[in-house]
Amino acid sequence: MVVVGAGGAGLTSAVRATQEGAKVLVLEKMGMVGGNSLRAEGGMNAANTHYEAELGLTDSTVENYIEDTLRLGHYLADPELVRTLAENGAEAVEWLDSIGAPLPEVEATGGAQGRKYLHKPEGGLPVGEYLVDKLKQQVETLGIEVMLKTRATEILMENGQAVGVIAEDAEHIYTVRAKAVVLATGGFGANFELMASYDPSLANAVTTNHAGATGDGIALAEAVGAATVDMEQIQLHPTVIQSNGLLVSESLRSHGAILVNAEGKRFVNDMDGRDVVSQAELKQPGAYAYIIFDQKLVDEVALTHKFIAGGYTITGETYEELGQAMGLEGEAVQNFVQQMETWNASVAEGEDKDFGRKGVDQDLSVAPYYAIKIAPGIHHTMGGIKINTLAQVISTEGEVIPGLFACGETTGGIHGGNRVGGNAVADFTIFGRIAGGNAAAYAGGAELVAEEAAEEAPAEEAAAGEAQTVTVSKPGVIGDPVEVEVVADAGTIYSVTVVKNNETQGIGSIAVDQLPGKIVEAQSAEVDGVSGATMTSNAIKAAVAEALEQIGFGAAPAEAPAEEAPAEEAPAEEAPAEEAPAEEAAAGEAQTVTVTKPGVFGEDVVVEVVADAGTIYSVTVVKNNETQGIGSIAVEQLPGKIVEAQSAEVDGVSGATMTSNAIKAAVAEALEQIGFGG
Repeated sequence: MVVVGAGGAGLTSAVRATQEGAKVLVLEKMGMVGGNSLRAEGGMNAANTHYEAELGLTDSTVENYIEDTLRLGHYLADPELVRTLAENGAEAVEWLDSIGAPLPEVEATGGAQGRKYLHKPEGGLPVGEYLVDKLKQQVETLGIEVMLKTRATEILMENGQAVGVIAEDAEHIYTVRAKAVVLATGGFGANFELMASYDPSLANAVTTNHAGATGDGIALAEAVGAATVDMEQIQLHPTVIQSNGLLVSESLRSHGAILVNAEGKRFVNDMDGRDVVSQAELKQPGAYAYIIFDQKLVDEVALTHKFIAGGYTITGETYEELGQAMGLEGEAVQNFVQQMETWNASVAEGEDKDFGRKGVDQDLSVAPYYAIKIAPGIHHTMGGIKINTLAQVISTEGEVIPGLFACGETTGGIHGGNRVGGNAVADFTIFGRIAGGNAAAYAGGAELVAEEAAEEAPAEEAAAGEAQTVTVSKPGVIGDPVEVEVVADAGTIYSVTVVKNNETQGIGSIAVDQLPGKIVEAQSAEVDGVSGATMTSNAIKAAVAEALEQIGFGAAPAEAPAEEAPAEEAPAEEAPAEEAPAEEAAAGEAQTVTVTKPGVFGEDVVVEVVADAGTIYSVTVVKNNETQGIGSIAVEQLPGKIVEAQSAEVDGVSGATMTSNAIKAAVAEALEQIGFGG
């Protein structure tokens, strides 16, 4: 069999296939192996591993990992691929143990609510260099042939099956015949023309990707009829050195580093999802920030040494000296000193009251102190070749292309709208093993059947038969059309895709990303819109509703209306009962208390609470000056969550921690005054 690409996914695939008895040839267009995997600095996510068990971790479960990956990817990822990723992580970690590549240190990863899935090499070594080196040793030990500076230009097909590739180097053109082909050519994070075709703002952005990440394998697969998925989903990483695209890993923040802006202040939960932190940075003065760490962290995390040796760090023996060296002006130096003291106090208390960061257990108190100036940069292309859970490539007709497999960043569907830190290494290790093992089995004559094939069959049959594809346009926020494509038949909605829009970046784009999946999941256009993006949400829902009407959705099965009717009637029946106690209590025992707390801009967030000792009847934010978009989501959503939970202790809105905390603190104080719970 032939593996195209010698990054982490390609090397893993080749090693695994060879272990299964296949004879493997690896082709790599660059002059060295490793690809983007060499640039991975953090670790590999995995759930239910023996390392987690040895550390007594109880919340790093498969189900939690699935939920975190889907949630942080805005529920755009293929749930079956995510489940495969989660369920195979522990075995993949043990396999790495078996080839002399243990990952014994376990930390939290960004956005995972403090849960520790991130497995790293001992001593904080950069995971990519470490694993590529271990995989290279296996390639040499197993005698796997690797041809460098050799580019695959075509996939050979016979009778609908992949049977090899055409490849070329500077002097020769090769015809490589093989019983199976694995594409592991990486993403397209260095192909600015392709990225700009999806998002013009990326045309001049900084990228963390190596020069070979141009999407070659995706083009090869498309040429033989492969489908692609999520091509428009391109991730910014929040901590990138702008002069050369060098990535500053999340592992620094997971060890305790924090982010401050040009005013010397923290501005976000430093360990939130990459998209949330990146967008928060872009809103700061100058659209940049500094990552701050201390000598203790330098001693613990080996990858910091390259930043120091490379001259990327700013240093100071005191907080004030560091602030001055960073070029902070006016009150910003004293803001910075105060911020560092506040952070250390938060660590001592074990709680980040300002932004709700989890796992606050590492202060920054050991001089000298360090800072690196960073800003967002292109990091990962989540889209690519469509595969199933066996890493088989899927055609535009929804069928497996026999003999063709793909793994790593060249594939799509695993990460959705935002990749979780640590999931790239998980992806290339887990799906590299799956692709290599299944390609070897196929080459040996085995018949492969994906578990999800039976579930996908109705959609495939319907698309070829009764299902229709209808595209409808509706006006969006600024009058430009929001164009939505719906694939459905009378009984099932198979897919909803926003194929064209010019909606506001931020909250508008969240509606564009999330609503299609919610509609397919609910099998109805009547889903809740995204708070703060009502016009965009309504445009999408109206377009879907019109398309479904054209298709005749709902004509069958006949039971659907009967099932939906109670849900529609229930709120009307329940509303008086819910409202009556509030009215009676307000006139009797219930009290109305108004409390003011400082919000994001230091101005008042005023909250009115109606409650008695046993019941919270209503919570209303009567005044605020919070940030439009994510801040306004907290203002709109939290009061209802508090009433539903009958407690001020509810989860805040990710990315709007200060607003959330202000509302919750105001409610808590009001409830204390009322004597709620007494």
